[in-house]
Amino acid sequence: MSFSSDVKEELCRIPRERSCCVASELAALVHTSANVGWMTGGKAGGRLFVNFSVESLPLGRTIYSLLKVKLHLQPAIHVVEHARFGGRKSCEVRVEGDEAKVLLMTVGAMEEHDPDWKVLRRHMPRPQLSRTCCRRAYLRGVFLGCGSMGAPEKSYQMELAAVDPVIRENVQRVLESADIYARWYERREKQVIYLKEADTIVSVLAMIGAHRAVTDLEAVRIKRQVRSSATRAANCDMHNTEKSMKASAQQLSDIETLEKAGVLSTLPEPLQEMARVRRAYPELSLDEIGIRCRPAVGKSGVNHRLRRLHEAAEQVRGTAADIS
Repeated sequence: MSFSSDVKEELCRIPRERSCCVASELAALVHTSANVGWMTGGKAGGRLFVNFSVESLPLGRTIYSLLKVKLHLQPAIHVVEHARFGGRKSCEVRVEGDEAKVLLMTVGAMEEHDPDWKVLRRHMPRPQLSRTCCRRAYLRGVFLGCGSMGAPEKSYQMELAAVDPVIRENVQRVLESADIYARWYERREKQVIYLKEADTIVSVLAMIGAHRAVTDLEAVRIKRQVRSSATRAANCDMHNTEKSMKASAQQLSDIETLEKAGVLSTLPEPLQEMARVRRAYPELSLDEIGIRCRPAVGKSGVNHRLRRLHEAAEQVRGTAADIS
C-alpha cells in the first residue's frame, strides 16, 4: 500500500462531529468525485441523482456514513471489480430523487425551490469557508477526492489534481489563510496544485488531521537528514585523507631529493629531525608528527618546518635543472 493510500485511510477514520464541517467536506467530495445527472424512465418520468465513484473502499464507506448518519439519507453502495485492471476494485455511492436534492442543498449546489434542470446546468457546490474548521474539512475532502502523495523516502511531493478551476481557487484560498502558498500547472485538462517542501507538506497534513502521517513523514525526514549528514562527513573525510596522502607523498619526495643531493645533513637539526619523523611516520597527521618531535611541536611549527624542507628541495631541483 502506498503512503498516499495510508494517509487517506487515516483521514477516513477521523470522527466527523460538526455539521458545518461535514457540509464543507461533502462539497469537496461532490466537486471532485461525484457525477450529478438525470435518470430517465420510470413512472415519475425521471429522477435526479448524485453518484460518487472512488477507487478507495474506505473512502466509499466514509461517504456512505456521512450521507446516512449525518444527513439521514439512504444511499446505495456497491463495489465494482474491474477485470481489465487485474481485479482492481472501486466503490460507488449513489443517492437519487429528493435525497439527491437534500445533498445538493447541503453542499450549496442548489436552493430549495430550484428546478432540477437548473441544477443540471450548474451544480457547482458552494462550500462555507469562513470558519477555520470548515476550511480544514474542505481541504481534507479535496485531498480525499483528488489528492496524492509521493513516498517520502524518495521525494517530498503532494498534488491536488483539480478538475475545475473553482476547486483550485478554493484550495489556494484555504492554503493562503494558513500562510501556505502553493504553485499549480495544467496537466491533461486538470489544474494540479503541488507542494514540494517538507515543512509545507507537514503543515497541510496537520491541517487536514493526518497526524500519524505527519509523524511518519518527520521520521523519514530525520533518517534522510542523518543519512545525508553521514554521507557528507564520509565524503569530507575521504577528501581530507586524499589531501593528506598527496601532501605526505610530496614531503617524502622533498626529503629524498635533499638526501640524494647531500643537503639534508647540512640543514639545522630541527629540520633534520622533522625529516626523520616524517619518513618514519608517513601516514600521520601534522598534529601527530609534532607530538613525536623532541621537544613536541605544534601543528603550525610542523607545517613551518615542512615548508622550509620543501623550499630547500625546490632550490636543489632548480639548481639541477640549470646544470642540465
